[in-house]
Amino acid sequence: MKRLSPRRLTAIIAGVALLGLAVVALNQTRRPALVVMEDDASNAPMIGGSQPGGSGNQDKVVASGADAGKPVPDLATPERAEDRIIIHVAGEVASPGVYALPACSRVVDALEAAGGGTSESDTDMINLALPVRDGEQIYVPRKRLQALPSQEVDAPASRADITLSSPAGEELININTASADELEQLPGVGPVTAARIVEYRTKHGNYSSVSDLLGVSGIGEAKLSKIAPYATVR
Repeated sequence: MKRLSPRRLTAIIAGVALLGLAVVALNQTRRPALVVMEDDASNAPMIGGSQPGGSGNQDKVVASGADAGKPVPDLATPERAEDRIIIHVAGEVASPGVYALPACSRVVDALEAAGGGTSESDTDMINLALPVRDGEQIYVPRKRLQALPSQEVDAPASRADITLSSPAGEELININTASADELEQLPGVGPVTAARIVEYRTKHGNYSSVSDLLGVSGIGEAKLSKIAPYATVR
């Protein structure tokens, strides 16, 4: 057997050492990142899982290795803006104002958000089951029918048996069936506004409440407050 020279023997040993270092380095790069779970309540670090008795929602995740320094994504799903609507509740309610409600809300939900009706509110005059739309105003009117203490009044068999009257004793004008000439009898309503009320009704369908008149051009809060005691929807 031929004897190796010292120079060749040294080269072989160096090559083996370099190969060993390369294998160690390769194993280090393939090692998975270390995940440390830290509970907010006890501040005790946990490796590979949650601390017994701790809540999963209170854990913080800290990554090391290749993922160290990267922000941990927020897994909570934020509520989308399109899932909410903004409505205005006015009239005889405990807390009139603007409220944000879920998009699937109805008039009864808007009434509850405003603290419910007052002792003078007439919620029978509005459709509590009607869905509400974004930007809509819900107007709760005041009771108009009051019996004198000395009179005995029989409860009507149905809503159709009730004849509503204005404060002046005149029958209320149904804005869903009234003609333009009849609408001109309302306070502050002239020929132009009456025509617009009819035009809006033809385009959008019957009014669900008197407050829908705010959608008619030329009718604002001030004019609606004058019209409301003399108008109704059926």
